[in-house]
Amino acid sequence: MNRTAHIMRAVALCFIAQSAFAQPVPNGELDCLLQRGIRSVLLQSYDEAESTFAATTERFPESPAGPLFHAAVLHQRAGDLGIEFNSGMFDSLLTLVHVRCDVRTSRDPLWNKSILATAKGMLAVEAAEEGSWVIVIRDAIASSSLAEEVLGTDSTMYDAALPLGNYYYWKTRKTEFLTWLPFVGDMRDRGIALLRKCAEHGRYQRYAALNSLVWVLIDAARVDEAIVVVNTGLDAFPRNRTFLRGLAACQERMSDPLQAAATWLEVIATLSNERHTGTFAEYASRINRARCLLAARQYAECRQELDRAARVEIRSVPEWMKARMAAKRTEESEVGDALARAMSSR
Repeated sequence: MNRTAHIMRAVALCFIAQSAFAQPVPNGELDCLLQRGIRSVLLQSYDEAESTFAATTERFPESPAGPLFHAAVLHQRAGDLGIEFNSGMFDSLLTLVHVRCDVRTSRDPLWNKSILATAKGMLAVEAAEEGSWVIVIRDAIASSSLAEEVLGTDSTMYDAALPLGNYYYWKTRKTEFLTWLPFVGDMRDRGIALLRKCAEHGRYQRYAALNSLVWVLIDAARVDEAIVVVNTGLDAFPRNRTFLRGLAACQERMSDPLQAAATWLEVIATLSNERHTGTFAEYASRINRARCLLAARQYAECRQELDRAARVEIRSVPEWMKARMAAKRTEESEVGDALARAMSSR
């Protein structure tokens, strides 16, 4: 999976958190279940999160929220660990989202549109990973259009700012060579502003917006701002690997490779403590740490980390992950070669 798809995957994670702002909320019991489930996601307790969202889907058969967030857990787990992705179940859950939104349209149209905007965005991410770019464009445009309708009707529906903010930023970013044309504007600042709005006031997408902001600000070379944002996420969930990876990326771009190496060690430790070893996530984290140690001229430690990476026995390589795996194997070789050159010149 290329870097753009990796960022899109990160952007699509459906985190939920309590918020003290005025955004309308659904049934109190439903809201409580959603909050509980997504907290489990943020704590990386994926089995518990799936169980909660499955129960939510059954307890509230008219609501599209349960299957939406259940699908998000499948995506998050696969992306976090680099393991097989149950695309069949993912697609079935999002189909159920569409069915339930159709049933409930007249009862709560803004809630439905906000849910559908997220679902369409998730489908666009899945299509990007499969290289189906026509579907990516179709679903991304549908997602942004729904979000625009929601915010145009009620500006306090802050969660809808997440898909729209991402769409504005990345649409401009991927077509910036055309922004000199009169009909193609630069919407990056508008996208960042929307993401900040969701991060400040969103009820169900606050942490997703924080994560999106980290990668958007890194891409925009505003790393000082990105590190403030990522630390906001880590203050709440210190062991969350999504935010730890963002922190390591910030540190590396701030020319602090030794600190970045320490952060990658934290990622590796959480994988080990939670018995998620022998996955692509462990292997990739070790290569990333070796790269940082090389930049910090910690050659002995770099060699040790490369040796540990070589000993990782990845149990299986899912189809969606094979391109990333090949890229990491190449990087492993390049870091090893650079290390040998550095050692020989001492």
